[in-house]
Amino acid sequence: MTQLQPKSIWLDETLTNTYRSTFIFNKMDDIPYVGMVNMVIFWQTPIPATETEYYENKNHFYFTNDERSFYGNKIVKDIYVYTTK
Repeated sequence: MTQLQPKSIWLDETLTNTYRSTFIFNKMDDIPYVGMVNMVIFWQTPIPATETEYYENKNHFYFTNDERSFYGNKIVKDIYVYTTK
């Protein structure tokens, strides 16, 4: 079985906190977007937006080992996986 690795991460945040993050498993330049696999993580404790903005600015929404370490320490409340149609 092959492991899927996220290619990009997008955040749903207010001005102060990130409540959920969407991990995208296709390359950002893959077109069409039909059949893309996405995983939404709802966080147990909201993440301060200042912390997530640092990684957005540093890595331009690409998922790197920095994000793997950062998000790997957070507690997941719920997970929703879907493909686009």
